[in-house]
Amino acid sequence: MSLRVLMLSYRKPGTTPEQFKAYYDEVHVPLMQYLTGPLFPLSHTRRYVQRTRSTGDATTGDSVSQHPASILSGAQADFVFDAITEMVFEGQDAF
Repeated sequence: MSLRVLMLSYRKPGTTPEQFKAYYDEVHVPLMQYLTGPLFPLSHTRRYVQRTRSTGDATTGDSVSQHPASILSGAQADFVFDAITEMVFEGQDAF
């Protein structure tokens, strides 16, 4: 039976959502594929929180307040993470 793992990822302070996505897709994932080889998950799906640029106070840095999430329901405080990753492994032994 397959094993599914969910991971929440957060931007490093001072990193824009665009920089975070580019780094994750172009550097982090290929590096993990290289390092883990055949142990890399069967499936690795990323979903990024859609964010907009705020015109508010720039002194707060590139925090959630500077890049609020585009949400249909809930509160901004519910979306402090920047990506949800679902990884599927063959089973517990492959994890």
